[in-house]
Amino acid sequence: MALDELTKNCFELPPFLLLDKAAHHVRAITTRGLYRRVYQAIPEEARVSLDALFTVQPGQQLSPWELLKQEPASPTLTHMRLLIDHLFTVTEQRKLLPAHIFAGSRKGR
Repeated sequence: MALDELTKNCFELPPFLLLDKAAHHVRAITTRGLYRRVYQAIPEEARVSLDALFTVQPGQQLSPWELLKQEPASPTLTHMRLLIDHLFTVTEQRKLLPAHIFAGSRKGR
């Protein structure tokens, strides 16, 4: 939209490739800054715990991250117990993170 307006007003624009590279550069700087702020806000204990989510343990086929994303199974008593255990584990992991990270969530806990 801004480019259209500049073109209408006879502003000479640099080649598109240059604009595209500049936009990618600005996006990369912004993203790195955002990641740095999030990384610094998370305590070391939580960082270690989060990193462990992506490590497949010997003898296992899935990482804890993959297990975390699994949908609940059919509503049998055994599956309900497994779901309760799963939810308890997720709740315990969440306690490692600073409370202010969840300030925008529904319950904030």
